[in-house]
Amino acid sequence: MRLTVEFRAWVCPMCGHTIDPKTAWIAPGCTWIEPGVPVTPGLARHLEEELRGGTVADLLRRTGVQHETVTTLIDRIGQDVQHAMAHGLLPPARVVGLDGKKLGNTHHLVAADLERRRLLWCAKGTEDTASVAAFIRSLPGWQDIEVFVCDFAPGFESGIRRAYRGLSQPRIVRCLLHAARGFLDAGHAERRRLARGRARGKLPPLNRIFTMRADRLKPAHRALLRRLRENMPSLFKAYCFKEAVYGLFTPGVTAAIAEARLIRLQRWMERDPEMERVFRKPMETVRKHHEQILSGFAEDCVATNNRTESINGQLDALDRATKGLARRAFARFRVRALLRCGALPPELLDIIRAARLAAYAADAADAETP
Repeated sequence: MRLTVEFRAWVCPMCGHTIDPKTAWIAPGCTWIEPGVPVTPGLARHLEEELRGGTVADLLRRTGVQHETVTTLIDRIGQDVQHAMAHGLLPPARVVGLDGKKLGNTHHLVAADLERRRLLWCAKGTEDTASVAAFIRSLPGWQDIEVFVCDFAPGFESGIRRAYRGLSQPRIVRCLLHAARGFLDAGHAERRRLARGRARGKLPPLNRIFTMRADRLKPAHRALLRRLRENMPSLFKAYCFKEAVYGLFTPGVTAAIAEARLIRLQRWMERDPEMERVFRKPMETVRKHHEQILSGFAEDCVATNNRTESINGQLDALDRATKGLARRAFARFRVRALLRCGALPPELLDIIRAARLAAYAADAADAETP
């Protein structure tokens, strides 16, 4: 039996000295990033960039750094973030998207900066009034937020009103995309109902057609729609109604045009009892939040919460890649999420770290002063 011993080392990109990862030895002339963290500033920047896109296992395999070193670095970044939150060093947002997210068996609240298109903050909590109010007050620069974009959960509006009680109330925009999804789900429910009513229990493959827009249908899909118009007119009208709702997302639609189209849809439902039966619930939701939906068509606002939904997908992928880190150590998971979703660019992280180390040095000097 032969054993092959391989000594791996890497070169600090800042000073050029060779560093042994096993003993955490560093050549003289290159300083640590700070006491207690066995990495140089150049190596810390390299590890941070690697953590933005990959997993810790791949990082350890490529660099040979010990797992404890990476964990310590993540904890120190978490301390930097907490220091920045306490001293207002994180840039505030003007338009914020709110949404709930379930990771494993734990519910979380997610806030996204819709103008910069990146994650703003995430924390544990449900979509009830108290949790939403506490979550909003924990956001960086929460008093400067002007617009909140959210779905139709009742806890969001009441939580925002409670958080800003006695202050200038921000504008609340209900995401029209969630309303359109309600019409889409109602169309699928009608399709399933018709399938159960038939003897064979089968219908043409309309699942993809209901999801696709009319201008993206292929010739085979258009032929299927023509057959549907002849054989099942109710389902064809449901598809047309859904397309009319999604037509509100056409570029250049203003609040006046959107309001006229919504009125036209309501009159259509009043004239057609069948469409009233199919789309009654989503249309009631639109009528209830009519003003908050139309306020999303202003020029200074983002009408949809697509970016927040995209960030939720990234959080799902990160939780799977880290094998449930959100349940085991949520503070480290939040740091990983902030790095991956663009909330901590390198230049901002350097400013925050320098401010925290300066505060640490000032506290140490005060403690030594008799």
